[in-house]
Amino acid sequence: MVSIQEFEETFEQYMCGSVDTMVSCLNEGDVFVDIGANTGLLSMRLMEKIKLGKLILIEPIKPYYEECKRKFEGNDIVEFENIGFSDVSGVKKFLCSELNLGYN
Repeated sequence: MVSIQEFEETFEQYMCGSVDTMVSCLNEGDVFVDIGANTGLLSMRLMEKIKLGKLILIEPIKPYYEECKRKFEGNDIVEFENIGFSDVSGVKKFLCSELNLGYN
């Protein structure tokens, strides 16, 4: 099983390069909604570059959701939701491979 740290090392290389582009589209005080926040690493990098008014992290996979909460614990502008999105209303179970920490 891949650890959260190993996942974040890979995620940092491939996904966090877009942070500067994202910052260029935002203004200080904006609300940023991170749907599929994974471990919150991208949002954390974003907050290092711009002062947001609110950050909402939405992550359906429980271990990632818990890591988001750990990272941003005590930060008053951050909200967390342990939910996923669909075009059908209701609660569903889905498979999350224990061997694939990310990109499920």
